[in-house]
Amino acid sequence: MAIRWKHNIDLDLYATPRHGAETLYFEHVRSPEGYYYKDHRSSPGREYEFIEFESPVDAREVEAFINFFKGRCPGGPHGEVRIEFDGRIYGAPFAISAEEGNLGRSGQSQQEFWTRIPVQEILKLSQPTARGG
Repeated sequence: MAIRWKHNIDLDLYATPRHGAETLYFEHVRSPEGYYYKDHRSSPGREYEFIEFESPVDAREVEAFINFFKGRCPGGPHGEVRIEFDGRIYGAPFAISAEEGNLGRSGQSQQEFWTRIPVQEILKLSQPTARGG
């Protein structure tokens, strides 16, 4: 899964393969499932900031987010999400409403600085079923 954008700002990609697993992002670049590649601190141009899962994961359980980390962008940042899955490449636009970065803070008051990547919608998959236990 990858992101790219055009503005000279710092966006960050976060992805977790399943509930309870380690989240990959710029400060945690390796996990048992995969790795985070290259923290672009400004527009990556034609490149992408990406996370690759090297071991099999259930795409219905993957959660991913983009954070507007640093910089200023009137109208809020936007760009492209790309997901390579099952031999195909899927793309979708993304947008964040905040006009300046929040240095990665999270919580209820920080929602405008984050956007969820709708992985399952992009891949046209159904959500995982609830598990009892």
